[in-house]
Amino acid sequence: MKTTQIAFIRKDDGTLDQLALIRFTHEDKFSNPAEVIEAFKAGVTAWVEKTEEGKKLWDYSSGDLNIGDLFGEEENEQLNECLAEAGIQIWALVYQLSEQEEISYDTVLAAPKEA
Repeated sequence: MKTTQIAFIRKDDGTLDQLALIRFTHEDKFSNPAEVIEAFKAGVTAWVEKTEEGKKLWDYSSGDLNIGDLFGEEENEQLNECLAEAGIQIWALVYQLSEQEEISYDTVLAAPKEA
């Protein structure tokens, strides 16, 4: 098993609006993040096609199911079975940032009176 972390990012007018960092534990055969995402998409697609819960969430999202719609589904047995069949053993939200929390990476974090 391998672990890959992937950041899902939404920008609005070039400014970071949303960020979700997801940790995937997956089969060794996936050698890069693109392969992990394709397997994740295949598992989620199977869940939407095979289960009532998946179909309901698909309809609720108006056919625009994204990572934010899946928050709260990390322990969903049916979803995780579909993901396991696609090669994803575990997926977990590591961190979520919203625009209200955004602070510049370059923010100076010290202000000594004498240097």
